[in-house]
Amino acid sequence: MGIGVQYKLISGISISPDHSIGETTMFPEAFNQTLNCHPNLDGVLGDGIYACRWITNLVSENNSTPHFLPRSNVTFKSKGAMGWYDMLYLLWEDPQEWLEHYHMRSLCLRRCFAFGNS
Repeated sequence: MGIGVQYKLISGISISPDHSIGETTMFPEAFNQTLNCHPNLDGVLGDGIYACRWITNLVSENNSTPHFLPRSNVTFKSKGAMGWYDMLYLLWEDPQEWLEHYHMRSLCLRRCFAFGNS
């Protein structure tokens, strides 16, 4: 699911009745829907499940900056996915700024799915 940080609108969604299909498999469809709505994305935020080389590369190839929280044991080895290297380099170069961008994800989700008094 793609949700905009500024207006909290859903920009793309991919759903499957087959529970054996993981979230990463459905990422390209939701991402392409988001690109159709907003072709000039600045960045894409997501949790650690999306921090894999092929997804970071897909985001980078579409002129967006990936901000997916990497696992603690990752390496800079891009294995052909330059988006991976670029994402990790930005995190290494200025961790505070990178984490500020990444934190927008949790603020957006909290506001989009808040129930009751908040």
